[in-house]
Amino acid sequence: MELDFEVDKITESIENAETGESLATLVLPVIEADFKGINKKAGWLLT
Repeated sequence: MELDFEVDKITESIENAETGESLATLVLPVIEADFKGINKKAGWLLT
């Protein structure tokens, strides 16, 4: 799996690099069934 982003700082949440604003973040494991509604028709642009 290839990911296209850069980690510039390790934090406990998502942080806006320009403003320093910290956003609440929750990371959960996913299973194949979770991807059922994630498609182009639903507005997701994943490759």
